[in-house]
Amino acid sequence: MWTKREYMKKDKIIIGLVQINERKEGMARSGHQRNSKNDVIQEVATYPYSVGLLQAYAQKNYSVENCLEFLLPICRRQAVEEIVDHLAKADIVGISVYVWNFNLSMEVARKLRIANPNTLIVFGGPHVPDNAEDFLREYSFIDLACHGEGEQVFLSILENFHTKDWSETGSISYFDLNNSFKTNPRVRRLKELDEFPSPYLTGTFDPLQEANPNTSWIMLWETNRGCPFSCTYCDWGSAVGAKVNKFGDQRLYRELEWFAKTGGDIIFCCDANFGMLKRDYELAEFAVLIKKIYKHPRILTVQNTKNATEKSYKVQKLLYTSKLNPVVTLSVQSINDNTLDAIKRKNISLETFKELQRRFTKDKVLTYTDVILGMPGETYDSYFDGISTIIDEGQHHRILFYNLSILPNAEMGALEYQKKYELKIVPQLIQNMHTHLHEVEECEEFIETVVATSTMNAEDWIKSKCVWWITEMLYFNFILKLPIALLRNKYNVSYRLLLEAFIDVDQENYPVINELINLMREKAIDIQNGGKEFYPAPDWLGIYWTTEQFAYINLVKNEKVDAFYVESKMLLIETVERLTGSCDHELVRQACELNNKMMINPNNKGTYQLELSWNLLKAFDGITSGEDLEIEKNEHLLEIKHNEIGFESWLEHQIVCQNMKDQQWQLPESLVANITPEIAK
Repeated sequence: MWTKREYMKKDKIIIGLVQINERKEGMARSGHQRNSKNDVIQEVATYPYSVGLLQAYAQKNYSVENCLEFLLPICRRQAVEEIVDHLAKADIVGISVYVWNFNLSMEVARKLRIANPNTLIVFGGPHVPDNAEDFLREYSFIDLACHGEGEQVFLSILENFHTKDWSETGSISYFDLNNSFKTNPRVRRLKELDEFPSPYLTGTFDPLQEANPNTSWIMLWETNRGCPFSCTYCDWGSAVGAKVNKFGDQRLYRELEWFAKTGGDIIFCCDANFGMLKRDYELAEFAVLIKKIYKHPRILTVQNTKNATEKSYKVQKLLYTSKLNPVVTLSVQSINDNTLDAIKRKNISLETFKELQRRFTKDKVLTYTDVILGMPGETYDSYFDGISTIIDEGQHHRILFYNLSILPNAEMGALEYQKKYELKIVPQLIQNMHTHLHEVEECEEFIETVVATSTMNAEDWIKSKCVWWITEMLYFNFILKLPIALLRNKYNVSYRLLLEAFIDVDQENYPVINELINLMREKAIDIQNGGKEFYPAPDWLGIYWTTEQFAYINLVKNEKVDAFYVESKMLLIETVERLTGSCDHELVRQACELNNKMMINPNNKGTYQLELSWNLLKAFDGITSGEDLEIEKNEHLLEIKHNEIGFESWLEHQIVCQNMKDQQWQLPESLVANITPEIAK
């Protein structure tokens, strides 16, 4: 009988690794981008960093030299049969699963089991449940389920492959020969993360690069592991625990230089709290230096640390001013105390957010704030009040709204938690906005979406979803941003009350606005029943649009924009008068007309001269930049020049606006430049 050592000497193990990354439609709707140097169309893909770590560690530490043969890793969505054909000769296939690749990965594994019954199929990644018995029974074609950090575990699997004795392999679940379920104790995390070789620096990805010469790669970069926070909706730290362990400085400097030398345009930092450690500023400084030398990377995007105000400010301002990060993330998710208790986020200071927002606004650094709909403890009132407060605290650039999703290893994934807060959950198709209608996935992916809770019933969730879209459309997409901001400033009427007027609009007096709100309500109801997040529009580039964009395009296409602004003027006047007893009708009229004529759309053509009686643009700019300027009398003519734009070209413009979080009107500076002494009154 062969011994383990003799087996190792005799046989080379062929290994296939799969980490199918999420498609990034926001960068290039077709999944491709054009290289400006040589006009070559490049496919955009993300390095399979997680499985690259497994390969690099195994190649360094496997006990018998030259006995491992790794196939090229699979990192992009493609036909199941293509993936199976590529993996068919592998002895071991390791698959990293997450919400965006789960069903495709399962179908690959199922068909691989049929194609090669002897292949050892190993699953790891955040989507493998910690309690894996039901998981392994349902997906019986999986041999081993791995938990937590994978490098040491995968090496142990390779070392024991020939004997199939998994008793000494930690952090795995499986069924033994007697069909008894086993879960082995967790492997202790390594504190010295440099024990895990870098797949970038060791040449692990070199064959992948060579096989894909026209691919522009997104780099995943990890400077530490762990997260000191325990938010119940997040599984970020579930695999590695709370304690933060670091990779060495020199390794990270070398990786940054490797990214730049290989022409990497985009680096996504995987840290949960970049800026938390003192050295993070030094790493950011080095990234700035590298960009100056090599002209790469173009973007380094990071997840901001939560509580370290001064560190966070310095790091983010440096990345912004060096044009490495075009916008700073300031996440709150919710500002409701009951919600923060329920999601265990009470230890993250809202004062930090407010102070950072104030400082970034003063410095003219663009930021955006994440807010999640459907959190436990949140009500319709607290959700809307929270949005209003976030704008009041200086977030005039963008709130990014998200549905609450359930991840299997997050605390919120537990049935007890879901029962406690009466979470109503529906599976929702994962979509990327602006994808083509004909793009149908062989294996569609779904995410568990919360559409009601004990504190936000089904009707309140629908109304809150409309709050999301009406705020996005009217304020952050600039459709009525100028009059709303000015009225908030002049009459001290909250953003909530000004925006809520559109949701609770009288059907008879405001038919155009009512039509818009009904469109939003119908979509919210559809989503609540498991429908798609985005609106299909076969006649508008044949793609899916976000609901607020669809609503505005509908106004433009049906030539109802002017009627919408007339109704909006009336509604804003009525709202302010009802709440304060007075309102300057002419000021509201001029503000609405100015906002209308500033918008880029096919209906605005040529040159407009507006007679204005107040410093509306200057006051607006002061409000949104934190200067709080007064609205003052200032008689003048304002000239607005538009180039003609066709409907389809304008639709493409809308995509750019959404993907780049850009303004959808001409900037005030460009408008002011068009005012000449000859036309000033």
